[in-house]
Amino acid sequence: MSLRQSVKFSKIAVSMLVVTSLAGCVMDAPRSGGVYTSRPTYAEGDWGDTQGISTSQLRNGLVTTIDNSNGATLARGSYSYIDSQTISLDYVSIGKATRVKANCRLVTPSEMNCTRADGAQFKLVRRGGTFG
Repeated sequence: MSLRQSVKFSKIAVSMLVVTSLAGCVMDAPRSGGVYTSRPTYAEGDWGDTQGISTSQLRNGLVTTIDNSNGATLARGSYSYIDSQTISLDYVSIGKATRVKANCRLVTPSEMNCTRADGAQFKLVRRGGTFG
């Protein structure tokens, strides 16, 4: 391999390393003024109802709710961040095959107050450690 080929190969290898390293970074597009912001993660983790009946697992925009007594899946859906303290839930109850939409507001790092589209309210409490 000539010196010229060796230098070219090195440049390609370094470029691939940089691209691979940056692939794990997640940022939103810049806001006005060119400022980049990272996505919120405060909702990531396991959240339970106050009666201890079920646990909702929120991971990477997906939500799965399981029955604490037998591990059966009760609901599946998605969530998105509305602002720095509010998420929107959109899920389908497996047993009833009904779609539910709700907004949940983080009131403490371990508690969210939620209101369904029909006006019914519920509370979720964090299970395990605090994320975000």
